[in-house]
Amino acid sequence: MEYIAFDYTTCKRIVNALPGAMVQYLNGDLAPAAVRQDGIGGIDYRFSAYSGNPGWVKEAHANGMVTNVWTVDTVQDMMTCIAWGMDFITTNNPETLKELLTRTFVSAN
Repeated sequence: MEYIAFDYTTCKRIVNALPGAMVQYLNGDLAPAAVRQDGIGGIDYRFSAYSGNPGWVKEAHANGMVTNVWTVDTVQDMMTCIAWGMDFITTNNPETLKELLTRTFVSAN
């Protein structure tokens, strides 16, 4: 079972009560390394939180965390999340996202 919560204290309580449970913090106000220090295994932030802190996906992955983003509905934002290496993308346009994920992209470099 996985747990998500906006309240940081609730996330910490779940981690303490259920060691090994996947808990993801939703509020978007804390850097991944700070969240991981409390045993929380993932961040599940809105797109604006990541776009204001584009290094957070790499930081989360470096700390062994899972990343999710919500709610991403434009092709441009989906492409940004794919480029960041986001683990999960919440969208109202799953067919568009599926199509993008099946494409092969070639770098211009």
